[in-house]
Amino acid sequence: MGVPASHGCVRMTNADVIDLFDRVPVGTWVHIDGTPATSPLAGAAP
Repeated sequence: MGVPASHGCVRMTNADVIDLFDRVPVGTWVHIDGTPATSPLAGAAP
């Protein structure tokens, strides 16, 4: 985590990991969808 490299892992920055850890209770079920994600900026104005 914290580096822009992946071999099938979920990419997250350190700040995102900390934020997620603070928000989600231990034991929460997670579903990883296998479909490719689109950019969160797709369709955003330049």
